[in-house]
Amino acid sequence: MPGLTLTVTVADCLPIYFFDPQKQVIGLAHAGWRGLSQNIIRAVLDGLQKNFNCQVANLLAYIGPHIKKCHFEIKADRGRYFQAYPECLIKKDRRIFLDLTGLAEAQLKTAGLLKNNIASSNVCTFEAVNKYFSWRRDPAAKIQAMIAYIGLPPKSHLS
Repeated sequence: MPGLTLTVTVADCLPIYFFDPQKQVIGLAHAGWRGLSQNIIRAVLDGLQKNFNCQVANLLAYIGPHIKKCHFEIKADRGRYFQAYPECLIKKDRRIFLDLTGLAEAQLKTAGLLKNNIASSNVCTFEAVNKYFSWRRDPAAKIQAMIAYIGLPPKSHLS
């Protein structure tokens, strides 16, 4: 919708941006392991389809900076939420790590987005010490967050 800006705050979670260039519609999701396990991506896509008549195959998606699989260790019992995506569970030295990027990309593709319409940041919030706050890296620190935003200019700027 022209003139609208959407925002979410994230630290290690994924900001997922959506854009339909044909309908000029945007969407934005805050997706952590809980949201991904509860199909937040499907919920956003359903909302874009229902409310704006967006066709999933026309959508572009971008996954912003977030914690990467090398640092996102999960408890063993949480692995059960991701059994449909075994390739996203990495077992290393009796520990389990979750590939949030791979999980989100797989869910986007399963929902009908074209592979070429999905892009992801290669920035790990855990490793980018001077740029991003990471709850996993600095749990006792005062919480900070990245503000993710997407917007469309007012109609007067679109013509």
